[in-house]
Amino acid sequence: MIESGLEKIKRILKKPKGINSVNLYFFLKSSKVLKRIDLIDNSLQSLAHNVCEDSLKIFKDSQNIVNISSFENTKNAIFKYDLDYTDKLASFLDLIRNISLYEEDFFDIKDDDFKDVGFYIFKFGSEKENFYSVRKSYAINVYGNDKRFIIFPDSNRFRKIDKNLFNVDTKVDFFMVDDELYFINLKILESYFGFDAIIKENAKKSMDKIKKLDILVEDAPLRKRIEEGDLTFSRKLSKINVDSPVFEVKKREIIKFSKNNDFLKGEFDYDEEDKILLSTKKSQDLFVKLLNDNFVKSELTKVNYDAEGKEIKRDDK
Repeated sequence: MIESGLEKIKRILKKPKGINSVNLYFFLKSSKVLKRIDLIDNSLQSLAHNVCEDSLKIFKDSQNIVNISSFENTKNAIFKYDLDYTDKLASFLDLIRNISLYEEDFFDIKDDDFKDVGFYIFKFGSEKENFYSVRKSYAINVYGNDKRFIIFPDSNRFRKIDKNLFNVDTKVDFFMVDDELYFINLKILESYFGFDAIIKENAKKSMDKIKKLDILVEDAPLRKRIEEGDLTFSRKLSKINVDSPVFEVKKREIIKFSKNNDFLKGEFDYDEEDKILLSTKKSQDLFVKLLNDNFVKSELTKVNYDAEGKEIKRDDK
């Protein structure tokens, strides 16, 4: 049996050797390089143990592994990246792939700045078998002495800390293993890696496929929503481009289904050539659901379902 990326991560995390063999790196935004962190004593192993526990909890609580291309507001899920990389994401991943080049390049307290840290990356495992957990750094991670008066105990008195502090929390935004990416926090993709551009590009590819079906009076209303930045709508269009079987169905059968299905009949207008006119957002959303093959019927109960929203319409015929 072929081991999945997530299974490999869990196996490494559950091995004591996997936790003991760990390194921590900072990604610096200004120079776009990695700097290894040199922690004294067993601090790194203690921190790695906490990251391990949080990661295993993620796997325990997550009920589904969902491809990002098919994302539908799924709760308690881990999202596997299955689309093209943005330039920014590709460059960042290249750094991780070549992380061994930075093993002797340590973060220098004198020359480097905590405020320049964009991500921190844990490398678990050996050179032959490993994975990476990645976490975004925010301004809140840096405790600056310029605006705060931070003190620490010194015997029975307190002393002011005159240097900046950095808080490394144990949460994970995404994992990388064997060139597979598993995201826990999708907001990182949209806010930092330009994921919206990939979604829009794939949505436009879907529109090109839809145009070839020749079943719409015009596709301008759909393209307008893409250009206006309706990311939820664009994501659903992207899903069409990836895996919809509807494009194998003949045009007349699609039109017939749109007129007779319990969810769709009466929702579309048609011109004299029997092409669909999408004049409202509701009709546009339903059309995308149609091409995503969301409307199904149980052979056992004869009940009609909207597979996305789990809505039911009973067949009384």
